[in-house]
Amino acid sequence: MAKSIIHANRHASFYFIQAARNSKVQAFADELRNLADAGPNVNTIVIYSAPLLGDVEDGKCDDTGFITTELLRE
Repeated sequence: MAKSIIHANRHASFYFIQAARNSKVQAFADELRNLADAGPNVNTIVIYSAPLLGDVEDGKCDDTGFITTELLRE
């Protein structure tokens, strides 16, 4: 569905925020990375609430914790 929206609205900004416990249980991780490369109007944010050793260091997530209202306001 996200791909369809991006392709139908090439000039619109698109934000996809995903929260997961860590890289072991993150659904569609590869698909999300490919989505992030779809164009300059596509912004993805991945947040892990309980990252595994190496998740942050290896760049598997953008932040740790939870989705907050402050994040959504950005």
